[in-house]
Amino acid sequence: MVSTDQTGVVQQKTTIQEDLVDTIFSLASVLYAMAVRSGDQVLQRKVNITRSDLLRQRDGELALTSKNVLNLLRSYMPRLTEYKITENDATNLETKQNNYENSLPVNRLTVLERKTANLRLKELFTTANNLLTEQLDRMMTRFEKSEPDFYTSYKNARKVVAYGTRYEKPQVGEPTAQA
Repeated sequence: MVSTDQTGVVQQKTTIQEDLVDTIFSLASVLYAMAVRSGDQVLQRKVNITRSDLLRQRDGELALTSKNVLNLLRSYMPRLTEYKITENDATNLETKQNNYENSLPVNRLTVLERKTANLRLKELFTTANNLLTEQLDRMMTRFEKSEPDFYTSYKNARKVVAYGTRYEKPQVGEPTAQA
């Protein structure tokens, strides 16, 4: 059996994550202070983040929070100069965010990627069904009289069998469900 000790990789990711959390919290706190001072309640809600909130977030959530704080930093950059926040701070956050994202496992699909793939599958199934019903089924009608065995075999093969469906017979004296 091959040992797959990931201790070093996990520790490195944890260190990168903690560094990113500290940076996000620090910059979000300054944004929050600026929002309170200017009375911007929308911004206050967006950046009212605690360090423990950040530490509890999943990998993808933390990366998204980092991107959101970075976008807010860049959009409020002119007003942040009096708080001693510069473009270098934003660049530093972006670098830490990229390092964090690069430390994440590659083989995990994001929710958005899975959702997009599922929508694409629905489209493909619809296309395949249309090809079968609108083209192939209609082309097979010419074999109904000339090759009846072939035609019957085709029609039987096209029947969909729902193996996962169970039909329970009602007990004697038990009323049947009305649809």
